[in-house]
Amino acid sequence: MHSAMLSFVRLRRRPPKTLPDIDLSIVQACWGCAWQIAGPRERGVRLGELTRITVFYPMKSFALTDSTRKRSTRSSKPERTTSRGTIDSIRRLIAPEFEPTRVLDFGCGVGRLVLPFARRAAEVVGADISPEMLDEAQRNATNAGLTNATFVRVDEHLENVPGQFDLVHAYIVLQHIPPARGERIMLRLARKLVPGGVGALHFVYRRDASAARKIVHGLRKHVPGVNEVVNVVQRRAIRDPFIPMYTYSLDRVIDSFRSIGCSEVNVSFTDHGGHIGAMMFFRMP
Repeated sequence: MHSAMLSFVRLRRRPPKTLPDIDLSIVQACWGCAWQIAGPRERGVRLGELTRITVFYPMKSFALTDSTRKRSTRSSKPERTTSRGTIDSIRRLIAPEFEPTRVLDFGCGVGRLVLPFARRAAEVVGADISPEMLDEAQRNATNAGLTNATFVRVDEHLENVPGQFDLVHAYIVLQHIPPARGERIMLRLARKLVPGGVGALHFVYRRDASAARKIVHGLRKHVPGVNEVVNVVQRRAIRDPFIPMYTYSLDRVIDSFRSIGCSEVNVSFTDHGGHIGAMMFFRMP
């Protein structure tokens, strides 16, 4: 591990995970508007592995199907490990005695991280745009016997989020929102912090992928029918929505933190299936 101080930003470098690339052969099926994904290697192979998926598409919601429910709860790490790792990182980097009393998890989905946060904080609010996700999250909290977790439906203005918080958290969420909108949400989340409160927000800033995978991504986004074909290849429900991925400029993100008075931002790098990101920890003055 190497550490360096760059003006007010302290960067922490971790060895990147090595993930296998997928060699896709893309064959045009008919006049450029329908494509077939073919080749012996990719059958049943997932194009990378996301640690968490929230049903977001530029602040629009989708119905929660069995397939999206499974995708929303799948994680490469147990949820307790993820939430505990967030608190441990804050204690190591910012405040050694940090223990949040009130936590906001933005883009909470089915509550995968709300539940472990609720086991250590007095109150946790999970915010999401999808009512189906929130209903599922409430059921999960009830089944877990947790009465200190509240779930609210929000848009980008966060008007339904009640009060202020010691910790504001968003993990693998903003990458599904266009950057211009996500940057506004980021500032609104920061303003939900009490003085001395801590934010932990995740951003994707680069995608390491083969040219073929990038082409497939663009086709799924812009060409009707391609997403359905890819869903079939990946053995998902054919109507599963395409969830876009956006990259953010870290320069712009850091400047935004400076604009609200933060003097230091700590960065922990992440790699989720070639989506290279940064978990940013900051403290409000």
